[in-house]
Amino acid sequence: MLAIAFAFTSQLISRSSEALPARFYRIFARDTVIDISYALLGLITIVEFGIGITVNSDSGTLLLRFGLLLLLFSIMILYYSYTRLVRLMNNDQLVLILAKKYKKEIDEMNYLAKRISRILNIKHNKTSDKDKRATQANIYTTQLHPKVNNLQNHLDGLIELYSVSKEKKDTYTAYNWLRLAFNLIIVYTLSRKYNTSIKCNLKAGLISESDVAAFIQASLEKMYFIWEKALAENDVVTIRKYIRHVQDVVIASLDVQHIERPEENPAYHTAIYNFTEVIENSIKQKNVDALFEASDALNQIAKKALQFKHRIDPIENILKYLHKTIAQASGSDDMYPVLKNAIDSLTSVCNQIFIQDELTDRRLRILQKYVPDCIVLSTINDRGLVDITLTVFGDNIFTYASYGIRDNISENQIKKIINISKLTISILKKLANLSTGIYNGVQNMNRSILVMSEFLFKVLADDKVEERHKQEIKYLLLKLATSPSNLPKLENIKYFDDVEDFLEKLLQSSFMGIENNQLDYSRKNLDSIFKYLENAVSSKNSQDYIMDLLRTVNKTKIVGATAQSLRYKDISKAVIEFIRKFEELYHDKYFPDGFDESKQYTPPPLFLHSNPNTVYDSGVGLPSYFDDMYTLFYRYHDQSILDKFEKSIWRSAKKSQSSQELSSQNS
Repeated sequence: MLAIAFAFTSQLISRSSEALPARFYRIFARDTVIDISYALLGLITIVEFGIGITVNSDSGTLLLRFGLLLLLFSIMILYYSYTRLVRLMNNDQLVLILAKKYKKEIDEMNYLAKRISRILNIKHNKTSDKDKRATQANIYTTQLHPKVNNLQNHLDGLIELYSVSKEKKDTYTAYNWLRLAFNLIIVYTLSRKYNTSIKCNLKAGLISESDVAAFIQASLEKMYFIWEKALAENDVVTIRKYIRHVQDVVIASLDVQHIERPEENPAYHTAIYNFTEVIENSIKQKNVDALFEASDALNQIAKKALQFKHRIDPIENILKYLHKTIAQASGSDDMYPVLKNAIDSLTSVCNQIFIQDELTDRRLRILQKYVPDCIVLSTINDRGLVDITLTVFGDNIFTYASYGIRDNISENQIKKIINISKLTISILKKLANLSTGIYNGVQNMNRSILVMSEFLFKVLADDKVEERHKQEIKYLLLKLATSPSNLPKLENIKYFDDVEDFLEKLLQSSFMGIENNQLDYSRKNLDSIFKYLENAVSSKNSQDYIMDLLRTVNKTKIVGATAQSLRYKDISKAVIEFIRKFEELYHDKYFPDGFDESKQYTPPPLFLHSNPNTVYDSGVGLPSYFDDMYTLFYRYHDQSILDKFEKSIWRSAKKSQSSQELSSQNS
C-alpha cells in the first residue's frame, strides 16, 4: 500500500514535468492529501508491526481486531488516494485549483488593503467612507503593487497553459484556461469597484488614468496574441469565445466607480478601446464570424453602459463601431448575416436609449451622426429581413418616445419627444436622398412621418406645454413639411415607387394637420409636394412613371376635400388650383395637339376627372384612387365630401373656360 501511494505521487510528478509548463511544477507535482495518506499508511504500518511484537495470549484477540480495523482503514485511505489521483489527472481539477488559488490571492489583497486603511484612518482621524476608499486605493498602488504585478505573472502562466493545450489539440482544456485567464482580469477589476482612484496624466494632455485601467490594458495586451493567432488561422470557436470574454471585461469595467470623479471611467474606456481594436482587425480581415459575434457583443455592452452616466458618453464608441460593421457588411453578399445582426443590435441600442427618461442634446448628436447612415447602408442591397427589422423600428420609434408619459407631461418627456423627432427627420432625409432601395420593407419607415406629426400635434394642443417648446415643435414640423426638397433629382429616378410612398405619408400628415387645426404645417407641406409633382410631370423621363404620378396627384384631393368640409378655403382652393394646373401641364406634354374624347389613350387624358369606374374603383385596371389614404380618410369623413370636392374642381374649371370663351367672342 505504501508503494502504491508512492506511485500515485510519482504519477503527478511525471505528468507535471512532461505535460505542464515549468512554472506550475511545484503546484501540480505534489498533492497534500496524497502526501498525508502516504504518511498515515506509514504510521499504520509501524503500528501493525508494533502490535505484532507486543501481542500475547491475553491481549491477542483484542489486538488482532484492532489490527484488522487498521488494515481496513488503510484500504480506505488507499482508495481515497486513488480517487483523488483520478480527479487530479483531470485538467478541470487543475483549473479549479488555480482558480481558488488566484481568488484567494485577490481576496487577501482586498483584506490587507481594508485592514491597513482602517489602521491609517484611525491614526489620522479620518472616518468618512470616501477617505477609507481613497486610502485603500493608495495602498494598492504602493504596498500591494508587487502583488498586483504577480497577478500579471499568473496571467502569463495561464496563457502558457492555453498554448500547450492548444498544441496538443485539447481544445476543451485550452478554452478552460482561456476562460480562467479572463476571469482573473474580471475578478480583480470587480474587487476594485469602490476603491479606485483617478489621476490626470500631465504628460499626456491631462488624460484621466487609473491603476485599474492600467491593469486592464496590460492584461488585454498579453491576451492579444491569442486573438491574432485565432484570426490568422480563422479559428471560429476561439474567435467567438475571445470576443465574448473581452465583452465580459468591458461590462465588468463599467462597474468601477472612481473615487474623486465618479462621472469618469478610464477603466471602461481602456476596455472598450481594446474591444474596438478587435473589431478593427476583424474588418481588415473581413472575418464574418468575428464581426457577427462583435455586433451582438456591442449590444450587450450597451445594455450595461446605458445604466451609467459619464462625462464622455459611453454609447459613442458602440454606435461608431456598429456603423463601421454595417458599412463593411453592406457591400458583400457573404456578410448578410453580419448586416442583419448589426442592424438588430443598432435598433436594440436605439430602443434602449428611447426608453430612458431623457434624451440629451449631446446624445442626439451622436445618434444623428451614425444612425441615419447605418439605415441607409443597410437598405442598399434590398434585404428582406433587414427591411423587416427597420420597419418594426420605424413603427415603434414613437412608442418608445411616449414610454411613461402620463396626462401631465414633464419637460424631460417633451424634450425627449422633440429629440426623437429630430432623429426621425434625419433618418427620413437620408432615405429620401436615395433614388432606389427604399421601396420594400424599409419603405414602411416612412410611416413614422404620420405617427410623428400626429404626436407633435397633440403636444402643441396641450396648454401646459411651454411656448419655447411649442416653437421648437413648429420648427420641426416646418422641416418635415419641406422634406420633399430632399428627394432625389427626377432624372435619377428609375421607379416613381421609390418616392411615392414618401409623398403619400406626407400627404397623410397634411391631412392630419388639417384635422388638428395645424393649417400652417399642412399648407407648407402641400406647397412642397405640389412643387415636386409639377417638376416631375415636366421632367424628360416622366413617361416611365406617369401612371404613378397621376395616382399621387389624385391623393391630394383627399386633403382638399377635408379642408373644404372644414371650411378652410385657402387650402381647398390651393389644391383645386394645383390639380387644374397639373392637368394643364399633363395635357401640354402628352397631348399638345389636343385629344379625341371618343378614343382611348393610355394613360387617359381625363384621368384626374371623377369617374366611378376609373377613380373610385380599380375594376378596369387603373390605379386605386386613394390607396392607403382612402382608409385614413374614411375614419373621419364619408364619400359625399369627396364627390362635392370633385365637382368643385371641374365646375371651377368650366366656369373659367366659359369666361375665357366669352372674352374671346367679345374681343
